[in-house]
Amino acid sequence: MDFPVFLSWQQKNGSIQRVPGRCVDLSPFGAKLETIDRLDPSATIVVQSEQFGVMGMASIRYCNRNGTKYSVGLEFRAVFGLSDPVRKKTLGKVLRPKGAPRR
Repeated sequence: MDFPVFLSWQQKNGSIQRVPGRCVDLSPFGAKLETIDRLDPSATIVVQSEQFGVMGMASIRYCNRNGTKYSVGLEFRAVFGLSDPVRKKTLGKVLRPKGAPRR
């Protein structure tokens, strides 16, 4: 996988925080992202992408520094249906050929 996503959540003061990231792995149960922002592993976020729209709510399972970026593991609250015909077609556009470099 290699496609942009946006992560949003409501902070304790009521303001909405939104940060960009890149999805590098996706399953019906979760996703692995790369972001330049450190995220709170206890946070619940909404994941959105241009390709899939609102992908759902997710819990941040980990956020580990990896050079200048962070590797973030997400667990979706509800299964993300990858077999839907529209999503299958979209997946064909965002799947990275094996061994292809990331952008």
